[in-house]
Amino acid sequence: MAGTDAPGWTRHATGTLAPAGAGEPPPEPAGAWPPPGATPIDVDGLYERLAAAGLGYGPAFQGLSAAWQQDGEIYAEVCLPEGTAVEGFGIHPALLDSALHAMLLGSRPGSADPEASAVRLPFAWAGITLAAVGATSLRVLVSPAGVDAVRLAVTDGTGAPVATIGSLAVRPVSPDQLRPADRPQDSLFQLGWVPVPAEPAAGTGRWALLARPGGGQGNPADPADQGNPADQGNPADPGGQGTWWSPPGSPPPTTVTRPAPRTPPPVTACACCRPS
Repeated sequence: MAGTDAPGWTRHATGTLAPAGAGEPPPEPAGAWPPPGATPIDVDGLYERLAAAGLGYGPAFQGLSAAWQQDGEIYAEVCLPEGTAVEGFGIHPALLDSALHAMLLGSRPGSADPEASAVRLPFAWAGITLAAVGATSLRVLVSPAGVDAVRLAVTDGTGAPVATIGSLAVRPVSPDQLRPADRPQDSLFQLGWVPVPAEPAAGTGRWALLARPGGGQGNPADPADQGNPADQGNPADPGGQGTWWSPPGSPPPTTVTRPAPRTPPPVTACACCRPS
């Protein structure tokens, strides 16, 4: 909730939490599901139609799988994707949101009738009671509770009570209101790029291969000139360690390396040449 003293902020909701009254009985388990005589509602393509109208839901929130209607009431089944963690929630937000999608079954986004094309979204909650936690699937009974308001009774797959919502007021939202606003969003979180000085990559610069004049390791510019592997310079004479090959006029190398001598292959004497 944002304070009203801050310019550009809007208070969207207020609420009060309190322990349930000691004298309030828990909800009774539901009866037959779905009730005999209920008419199935086709939910195929519901989320595609809502997305086309500007109300897009992610995969975890597309949980409405079946629905029926009878005497002005809607019965719906919702579930979470397999493997969704529910620890830490009274009711997982995606599961609760999917339970409310039963209210959208009466709307027809894209209809020429403004009343039918309007999507009714939650506005004000009252009388919420939580009876169980950890559910991954729910049965939902949506009943009228006055003008633009519904009542929800929520149970698990066995009919055991999970939650009740005494009254949920809804407000119609037109497709134009669901489209993204043209003005930039005022968000507490923004993407900022911080310049970082690039470090030189290891091994950059000019390299040179050390060799003895007149033989040694040969000319590194000529792969065919391998030089004499036994001529590695005189280790006792620093001045005799050899020189590097460098084109005339080029700057001195930053790194000078000396290849390891090649070891001649071992010579194996035949039996007739071995000393007795």
